[in-house]
Amino acid sequence: MPKAYKCQLGEFYVDEGCQICQSIYGFYSVTYNATKCSIFDKNKFANISSNAIQLLEGYWRSDYYSDQTDFCFKNIKYCKGGWKVGHELCSIGHLGGLCEECDKQNIRGEGKYFKNQENTQCYNCSTSNVASFIFASLWAMISILITLKSIEKSNELFSSLRFRIRYRKILFKFYQDLEGIFIKMLLNYLWIFSVIFTFNIKFQISFSFVEQTSNTSQFMAFSLDCFLSDISEIELIYVRIIATILLILIQFTIILFGYQIYIVATKGRFQANIISNTLLYLYVSNYSGLIKQFCSIISRRIISNTHYIQGDVTLKFGSLDHYSYILQFAIPGLTFFGCLIPFSLFLIMHLKKDQFNQISLRRHICYLFNEYNEQTYFWKQIKFSKKTIIILVMTYFESNILLKASLLGLCLLVYQLLAVKHQPYIISNLNSLDLQTGQICSIAIFLATVKYVSEQETQEESSKILQLVIMFLCVRLCYPFILNIFRVYVKKYRVEFITLLQTISKYLKIDSQLVNYLSKILIQWRQKENRLKSNYQMLKKYLMAKSKAQIKYLKSNNSVACAQNPLSLNRDKQLQTATANFIITFQK
Repeated sequence: MPKAYKCQLGEFYVDEGCQICQSIYGFYSVTYNATKCSIFDKNKFANISSNAIQLLEGYWRSDYYSDQTDFCFKNIKYCKGGWKVGHELCSIGHLGGLCEECDKQNIRGEGKYFKNQENTQCYNCSTSNVASFIFASLWAMISILITLKSIEKSNELFSSLRFRIRYRKILFKFYQDLEGIFIKMLLNYLWIFSVIFTFNIKFQISFSFVEQTSNTSQFMAFSLDCFLSDISEIELIYVRIIATILLILIQFTIILFGYQIYIVATKGRFQANIISNTLLYLYVSNYSGLIKQFCSIISRRIISNTHYIQGDVTLKFGSLDHYSYILQFAIPGLTFFGCLIPFSLFLIMHLKKDQFNQISLRRHICYLFNEYNEQTYFWKQIKFSKKTIIILVMTYFESNILLKASLLGLCLLVYQLLAVKHQPYIISNLNSLDLQTGQICSIAIFLATVKYVSEQETQEESSKILQLVIMFLCVRLCYPFILNIFRVYVKKYRVEFITLLQTISKYLKIDSQLVNYLSKILIQWRQKENRLKSNYQMLKKYLMAKSKAQIKYLKSNNSVACAQNPLSLNRDKQLQTATANFIITFQK
């Protein structure tokens, strides 16, 4: 009967006894009662003894009783290597699995640290983070005000076109301000393009600013990490979401308070649509940030055979406290923000779809469908779904790059097929632009995956070439949006700009030929603007006359018979075509 004997670290059980692993020959053991020695791994280890391991820089293991070692793929400098394990392998301020988190609670006794969202570096809380918070706050308020102004201008334009719905739609399409739509599309596709930077590839540029400008409330909440850790004993992964929601409500309160002051100062009348439009914008703009944070609570990440919470790899997945937050906080939050609100908005729009042309309803919800056709009023919900799927894929498969890239590419492909079928945008050029930029993002994801594989196989030359191609794709994606935005602003403010340039030239007494040239251009542009205004008034009179004539005709005849009359239908079609041609003609 074998002797009941437990071998110690550095030993292995053989022939009813324990023998020491010979480290000079590359053998070691870091587990009790091992039946064989482990072999030195030159790719991960700098040195070994019979019962200990010295890791190279860029590698991490969780405890002394396991040789399960993982590569610190996000930043190898955070894992400094050495004989120790866990937090002690991390550079100053870092801790957790693969040293990816910051020491927010001064666990290591080196002070409290917060994570910089641009480079994931940890900085001491004594370093002021107020400037970034103020910048994000100002940007958030400016974005809200610009959006509210754009919505109000759109509603004023729609309500000013007081003739038959058919002609109103034609004019609205031609005169709607498009810069807001271009900016929204650009930020949306830059956010999608930026997912390639989660593929753990080396790159010279960062797109963290896209996340910061798109999810301002989340960025502000992250900026408050040091403050939140001081005032609350709840783990930051949970309290940060609460802070994000509170910041959204604070922004809403500030806008309402400012609007009340404006109403009192101008003696105007309170417009209830300010409330609905502000809430809609805040929800849409912060949607991805909220969903991402909630998903990070319910997702697990396995590092060195240990299960961590994906959103904070200092916390173990599956603890009683964690399950309590999943059931009472994360799942209700995801249900409310990710399912209930989008479904409620869709239901309201579906029930009211026949009333979209009524300005009383349009003032409140046009932000959701202004750029889309009436038949595709639900397209904002399609975009919500696409964004949710992208977030889920990025969260659940964070470290499985090939699977993540495949699923992201599939998601974009399905969206492109739907976009081709439905042609959702009110202007055909926007449909083409939407499809084109989606294809660019798909190509970028594929090339980023190839670059990841190249880097794994240390093919530096091909990796550099792929980086240049990806950068070109980024420029190609941005170019049409920036060009169109520039054109819109040039068209809108060119007279004011040339007037200012002319005034400066006269003041500085610059060459009179330049002044005369600018004056000539200014006269031509003013004449063109006056001609456009005149043609617009002519068109309004033309359409009003036609509308009145048709109303009078319908009143004098049976409406059903008239609707079935092919001649009447043909006349309506000819009138619509003539109107569109007339608009194109006087725009030239």
